[in-house]
Amino acid sequence: MSTRRKWTEFLILAMSCGIIFQVGYIRFVFLGPTIAALELTAQQYGSIISVFGATAIVMYFLGGWFADRFSPKLLIALGLAGTGLLNFYIAEAPGYWGTFIAHVLTAVLAMGLY
Repeated sequence: MSTRRKWTEFLILAMSCGIIFQVGYIRFVFLGPTIAALELTAQQYGSIISVFGATAIVMYFLGGWFADRFSPKLLIALGLAGTGLLNFYIAEAPGYWGTFIAHVLTAVLAMGLY
């Protein structure tokens, strides 16, 4: 593999890493606007992000298990594509249960697979 290709892959991986983890947590920075956009109450969204956090903690530990058993390229591709699709789904304001399930899956894909 050429040096140029190695650096290109490294830069893409570094940028995607910065993006995928920030996407999961940027909603907490803009909590008020996010709650309003999703048409949820503060308590409903609080329970959703609590479950997101708990799932993310578990997935941080399981991520190593996935990394040992599956191709890193496959895990990265699934994590990025799945997180992107779920965020488009969340942007549609799918209601409480849709948002809840999407956040749990985002924690699994972004924190566990990526």
